[in-house]
Amino acid sequence: MKIKTYEINGEGKMVLIDIPNNSVKNNLPIGSVLLWGGNVAWPSQEYAIVRRTESDWGVNYSLISLDNYGQTSTGANELKYKDDKNVWHSQHFFILDKSVSADEVLDLIEKNEIKKKHETEAKDLEAMRKQSQSQKEVLANPDLVTIKKGGSATKNIKKELKKAFPKVSFSVRHKSFAGGDSIDISWNDGPLSEEVSKITDKYEEGSFDGMNDIYEYNHRETWTDNFGGAKYVHAQRDISAKAYIYAAWQYCKNEGYKMPKITVKRSWNNKSFHAWIEDCDNLRYTEMRDKGSWSLAHSINQYAHSLDYRGIFKD
Repeated sequence: MKIKTYEINGEGKMVLIDIPNNSVKNNLPIGSVLLWGGNVAWPSQEYAIVRRTESDWGVNYSLISLDNYGQTSTGANELKYKDDKNVWHSQHFFILDKSVSADEVLDLIEKNEIKKKHETEAKDLEAMRKQSQSQKEVLANPDLVTIKKGGSATKNIKKELKKAFPKVSFSVRHKSFAGGDSIDISWNDGPLSEEVSKITDKYEEGSFDGMNDIYEYNHRETWTDNFGGAKYVHAQRDISAKAYIYAAWQYCKNEGYKMPKITVKRSWNNKSFHAWIEDCDNLRYTEMRDKGSWSLAHSINQYAHSLDYRGIFKD
């Protein structure tokens, strides 16, 4: 059976890869060295061919890294030459004018076997560690319901927040979207966002790596395996009109400013409030700048969000 294989060339077009049986790419000897490279975002690495196999779709090579003795494979149809101007900008295996001896190939195979044995042992130890950690978490949190018993992240977050902040009403909502899900937690006044995040952050399953533009799941932790989680967990506190007015009064009193006229308006998304200061033109920009602000309204907003209202509002 003849299988046709295509690739993207240097012009971004799909072209047929047609490699005859007598091609150099199909007949590289054991010990030939290939370079894994081509993309500056990835480190280059050299591999030696340790085995050659044939199948209906062509020749395949088993490779072992000369650097870390890791193992991978590639097909003959995927190999490139360093001087090929039609190579699409990406990672490729390039054919080098370089090889290692038969003894070196045997040495690479032996070191690869040792590496795989160590990796298996490390994987087994990590599994034992996670199992022990998981059991300890379940025993230490009898009030929470595990996923196996019908629990969920939203239910457990509500339980924890209720216990930590019994007088504060929290909204905990889960939503799904293409590529993942999120849990959004919101409340009025009450504790600082940082205090709430100390409880809720452990329900986030990983974090986004902006350098590599990928989301990385945290496989070392077991909390979300036991008690549920989401790809993203957000804790957002909203400030009530009453809290804004109190913050304005307290800030002006502390700083010696005359209490300005304040209009409290909801934000564009109708989820939070902002204070609009109507008579602060007498305050110079330089004066507020020295306080790390650019206006009295901005300073009041900053101050309002820095307060823990649990000890201020008793209701």
